[in-house]
Order: sequence, then C-alpha cells, then structure tokens
Amino acid sequence: MTVSGNLGARVDLVVDAVPCALVVLERDGSIGNCNAAARHLFGVDASPSSATDLFNPDGAGDLHGRLRAGERPSVVTRVTRSDGSMIDVQIDAEPVFDESGDYLGAVCSLRDVTTELAAAAELHERQRLMERLSLAVRDINADLDLQAVFDRVCESAASLVKACGSGLAIVEGEEAVCVAEWNAGPALVGARWRADGGLIDEARRTGEPAQAGNIHAFAPSAARLPELAGMRTVFCVPTIHNGRSIGALYLLFEEEDLRLSLNELDVLELLAAHAGAAFENAREHAEVVKAQARQQAVVDATADGMALLDAAGNITSWNAAAESLTGVPEHEAIGAPPPFFVDLGRGAVAHQLPTGRWLEIIASAVAGTGERVLDFRDITAAKRLDEARDLFLATTSHELRTPITVVKGFAGTLLHRWDELTDVERREAVSTIVHRTESLAALVDQLLLGSTTDAGFQLDTTAFDIGVALRGALAGFEALSDGHTLVLQVPAGLPKVAGDRGSLDNVVAQLIENAVRYSPDGGEVRVVASREGDHIVVSVSDDGIGISDDDAQLIFERSYQAGAGDSRPFGGLGLGLYIVRRLIEAQEGRVRAYGTVGAGATVEFTLPVAADRVPLYVPPARAVR
Repeated sequence: MTVSGNLGARVDLVVDAVPCALVVLERDGSIGNCNAAARHLFGVDASPSSATDLFNPDGAGDLHGRLRAGERPSVVTRVTRSDGSMIDVQIDAEPVFDESGDYLGAVCSLRDVTTELAAAAELHERQRLMERLSLAVRDINADLDLQAVFDRVCESAASLVKACGSGLAIVEGEEAVCVAEWNAGPALVGARWRADGGLIDEARRTGEPAQAGNIHAFAPSAARLPELAGMRTVFCVPTIHNGRSIGALYLLFEEEDLRLSLNELDVLELLAAHAGAAFENAREHAEVVKAQARQQAVVDATADGMALLDAAGNITSWNAAAESLTGVPEHEAIGAPPPFFVDLGRGAVAHQLPTGRWLEIIASAVAGTGERVLDFRDITAAKRLDEARDLFLATTSHELRTPITVVKGFAGTLLHRWDELTDVERREAVSTIVHRTESLAALVDQLLLGSTTDAGFQLDTTAFDIGVALRGALAGFEALSDGHTLVLQVPAGLPKVAGDRGSLDNVVAQLIENAVRYSPDGGEVRVVASREGDHIVVSVSDDGIGISDDDAQLIFERSYQAGAGDSRPFGGLGLGLYIVRRLIEAQEGRVRAYGTVGAGATVEFTLPVAADRVPLYVPPARAVR
C-alpha cells in the first residue's frame, strides 16, 4: 500500500470505523492510531499513547525490521491488558510505503485468539493423553496374569494424571477388597471394607468419577498406613464391564481440593473401562488355566499312559505315565510319532515294546480337528497270567491224564481179566491203582489249596516251638527215598515263633518234596533253623541240579516252573512254591531261593518270634484285569 503525507491523519476516520481491531504503526514504531475495537481489546480509552504502552508484542521478534524489509508478518503473542490480564493476540501486519518506496509505517490487524489457543491446547492435551492411554491399554492387554493386570492398571492410571499413588479395589459380595496398589504402600493390598456407602458406592451408583478430600474414603485401613498420611485428595473411578460395575480405581494426590480436567477424567474412565475388560479377560484366562491344570493333573495322575496326536500323527501331549511305560521322556516324545503302532479302526490293540513290556492301546479320533487321543496301559502281568493259565491248563490236563489213564487201564484189566490173573498180579494191579489214586489225590489237593490261597483263608496264629514242629513235619519223610538222607539242625534255646502250626507241615512237606525231586541222584536234604533278629529262619537245602538266578526270582509265581515247557524234566503244576510263599507271607514272614546251577539249591523262609498277636486274615491275591 502506498500513500503520501501523514498516514495517521489520513486514515483516522477509516480506521475507527472498521469493526476489527486495527493499530496503525508510525515509521518509528509508535502507535499512530488505534480504532475503537483495538482500544476495547486493550481495555483503554481513545488515547493512542496509553495503547503504545500495552502494545508490546513479546515473541513477535523484530516486527518493525521485518515490516521495513517489506514482509507481511503474522504472529501470535501475549498482550497485557490495562487491568493486568494477559490475552493471546494474533497480529497480521501490512507495511505501508510512499511513492518513492520509503517505509511510512504499517497497519496491524489484531484478533483475540485466547479461546482458540486454549481449545487447541486442550485438544493437544487430550491427544497426548489418548496416546498414552493407548500405550497403557496395550501393555495391560498384553498380560493375562491377573495380578500383573491389576498392577499395570494402577501404575498406568497414576502416570496418566500424575497422581502420587493409586489403588484398585474389586467388589466381592458386600465388600470391597484392595487387590493392587502403586506407591500407596504394600500393606494396603488385602484391605477390606463395606462396599455400600462412601466414595466407591457413590462412583458405582452414578457410574461417574467421585472425589473426596478425606483419605479415609479410600479404605478404612488407610488411617494406619503412614504412606498415605500426606494424601489430601482421592478420586474414585468405577471399573465397568458389560454394564456391570466390578470395582473402582483410586487416584491419590497430595494437593488439597485438586480438580482434574475433563480430559483427565475422560481418560481415567476409559482406562477403568479397559481395566474392567482386561480384568474379566484375565480372570477367564485364569479359570481356563486352572481347568487345564486340573485336567492335566488328572492326566498326569492316572496310571494309564495318555498322548495327544496332531493331524500329522505327531505327539503334542505326553503324560508322566506314558513316559514311565515307554521309557521315552517327554522332550523326546513331543513332535515325534508314538513309539508304537496306532490303528484307529481296531479298538484295543496289544503291542509289545522292545523292552518286552506289553501295552494295550486304544486310539480315539477328536471330531473336527484331525487329532487323536491315545490311552495305553501295561498289560504285561495280564499277558503273563494268560500264558501261565494256558500252561497251567495244559500241565494240569497232562498231569491228570497220566494217573487217570493208568487207573483206568488197570481197573479195566481187573474187570475183564479177573479170572485170568493170579493173586500176585491182582494185588500188583490194585497196588498200582492205589498209588496212582494217591498221586491223583495229592494233585487235586494242590489245586484246591492253590485256589483257597487265592480266595483268602483264616490262619490260626499261635506261639509254638519251631524245633518240635520241624521234627514232626520230617517224621513222615524218613522213608521217602532210599537215596536221600534227611538232616535236621535246630540249635537249643530258640524262642517260639508266631504262626499257624498246621500250615507249617504243608510248607516243609512241599520244600522237602522239591529238594528230593530236584536232586535225582540222591544226597543230603538239610533242614536248618536259626535266629536272625526278631525272626526265625528255616532253610531247606539239597545237592541237586541247582537253580539259576533268573529262576530263583520267579519260582514263587503261580504256575511257574524252572525248565517249564516241553523241556520240563519234572512233573507237577508249579503251584507248590506259590502256595509256600502265600502261606509264609500271610504269617508276616518272607521266602526266597538261591543256589548254583549244578551245585544244589536252598529255599529259606522266616517266621516272626512269638509276641502278642491276633489271628491274621490273608486277602485274596490281586487279580490282573
């Protein structure tokens, strides 16, 4: 703009009529004129000199220098009004030059932007708070541990509004309990108070933040916490999830009658809402984890091996029993196929591991996932029992058939050829029938005793002299074999034993019969009694074919015999030593065998020294199913 003459005088009328605040600057920087709107802005009368004192655009830089250089600056600065208050003013200046280009001054348009800047500052603050809230929510949602969620909520809330401390209370029935704190003292956690009445009740009832200047509004126990002694203001924000208030978030401040901005209150409400959702998520996750832990505990505690296979047939879960049954540790099993064949279509399948252990495997498909659940158990004992039963039946049939065939044959001979036979021949035939019948009766007795042993029986426990009992048991065996000599060694002074006197005859008889049977070339059969601690030990030894270590571990099992099978050199059902073990163990004793192949064997049993005892009931042998 170019004019001539005194600029202030020429534009006075125009400037004063303009509705926006205008200030005319002379070339020396003084105010040549200001219109009514400008005077109203400064709070002064019509005197330009008084306006000159007020128009000091701090922060505008070298305004006059910029104008002289021909710039059209637009700046925002603080201006002090006549009453001392400060306002934010935006100045848009237009330089004025004459025809020769000399700087004459400038016309400045002023606008009060205090409200705009305040709104912009508030918007910026809200944006800043929202960004921090977003980060806080991300951290909260990143953790599913319930206590970690609580702690993060407290710390984030205090950080957002620069609180001195914070706490989180959860409502349980009619009580509120503090579950977490930040900078409010660990002793606060666990404090309980009634949920009705007070600050938390007000916040939950209205659904909006509540404020109190009394620290006791936080919790009844706060009074005894020195960490809270300096706190003078408490804000309570309800934590709401799905329309239901589940607790409250507390903010503690040292300032008295502090007021939070609307932005801060909004952010706290949003945080509390996220906290409620995170709390429910974490709680549901905790319940799922607990349920999974319970299920896993059941799986781990079961004696059955259990495994879960993915769609590719690889193991994703392997319990402790599976590791124990197969010998494959979990870290090796996971991600690999099972160490045995799996067939979905055959139901229960028996499989023998390289270790010799037998497993019964059941595979079930998981609908819709392609996964498979394997359940497997140890059936080795059942397999052995089946094998033993088959052998028992076969042996029994064989052993019974022989004497029955002989008896039948001689009985038939007597029936059809009685008149043709001499008295000597008849007597020999009857003698053979009697002998074979006695063998058959002994065989049946063994079968009955074995069955009775498994079913359980009552023992008549008394105190008796072991020496007298042994001498009586051996009396009937003196003429058992011409090639064997029975030797009994019982030292004087042995105490009485506690047991069933009648069963001792069966035990000793079985052991002596075995000693004679397994020493076919004759020799001594030695029965020796001695004391070891609070037990009497009785051993029966021979000089026969001996016994291997493996057989010594198994001969007391039902239907087991050393050399059993087609190569078995001696008859019998394999029940004798099984019955011996059951009888001795029923009397609180133990039995074992040892020896050397080709150099004889020894079987010994123990009975306790007599004391005050009651009759014992022997439970049935445990069946393998």
